Amino acid sequence: MTALKPERMPAHLRYLIALLLVGGLAGCAPTTGLDSSAGTQGPGLPECTGECTDDDDDDDDDDGGSNGGGGSGGGSGDDDCDDDADDGGVGGPTFLCEADDAPSLAETKVMFYAVRGQARSGSLWYHPVPGATDSVELVRLELGPNSLLTHPGGSPVAPGDSVLITIEVLEQDRGIVWFQPAGLGFSAADPAILTFGYGQTDDDINGDGVVDAADEALEPGLALWRQETEADPFTPVPSQVDQSLERVSAGIDGFTRYAVAY
Repeated sequence: MTALKPERMPAHLRYLIALLLVGGLAGCAPTTGLDSSAGTQGPGLPECTGECTDDDDDDDDDDGGSNGGGGSGGGSGDDDCDDDADDGGVGGPTFLCEADDAPSLAETKVMFYAVRGQARSGSLWYHPVPGATDSVELVRLELGPNSLLTHPGGSPVAPGDSVLITIEVLEQDRGIVWFQPAGLGFSAADPAILTFGYGQTDDDINGDGVVDAADEALEPGLALWRQETEADPFTPVPSQVDQSLERVSAGIDGFTRYAVAY
């Protein structure tokens, strides 16, 4: 049979051959980044299924994200959570490690509006432990009617002004929590009160593998520690310890990263 020269082929035949060649070379067309509802894959190409994968997929995506440690999934399982602390050298903090059987957090981030002239608060809670009806708090921030003093830019917070506040867990295994917005100023006469619960942390406070009198002796010296930026060391904040309720509280004059340590 005499082959038809390409220029003498009917247009519809040339189009069909082109489709067959493209389909054989490409196999299928990836849909990543395309709006499937708009039908933008092109004519004649099969839609991608499980066989078409993105070679750039990151197999290590499940790393706990910015929350670090246990994230929202409960205990971190890290018996040496204090060993990798950014303690700024000698004299830095030893963080309390989350207990292996600690429940997961109900939320790892909460946002609320604080209003000048009103008392407001925000909290992050654990899920109840099995058999219990009540849950316990990881952290609570309380603001009095006159706690808000200055906006992050330095301008005064007028009566009735509101500020959106964010409380977010950065590392659940070490209980490091981030408060925003940075630069928000509080009144010295009516400071914001920050309270951390440590009832879900390991009773082996010093991490020597034994729960004994040495751990009990450390408990009264617990305090809130703050870190201005990731490059800065943690520094202690004058704090009050309620051993009966297993809480540490402090008045704070601004937002940054906070945790319980000794």
